[in-house]
Amino acid sequence: MSALRSLRLVKPAESDPASPKAASAPELISRPPAGREALTYAQSAIVEQLAWGLSTSQAADALGIAVNTVRVQLHFVYRRLGITHRGELMLWAIKHGYGQPPAGSAG
Repeated sequence: MSALRSLRLVKPAESDPASPKAASAPELISRPPAGREALTYAQSAIVEQLAWGLSTSQAADALGIAVNTVRVQLHFVYRRLGITHRGELMLWAIKHGYGQPPAGSAG
């Protein structure tokens, strides 16, 4: 199912009638897994909290937002990244630098 979500329909270019794209049917383009920049600031903040080991309710408290807001944003993160559960999210988060101490911090 996630393979279907990673595809999007692209309309052909219609600005230049001589272009081969103008006469062709819409194409399916596969999107590669998104990097850290694919998430919004709010989604990144939530993922950061979870990467530090906080629960959904603890992350909501830490960010001053409702628990349901965290759940809804996580749903969007899962869809955007093409993942299905928290374990996959944590693997993705660690791979992309979430949950790491700030650069230059002693510790």
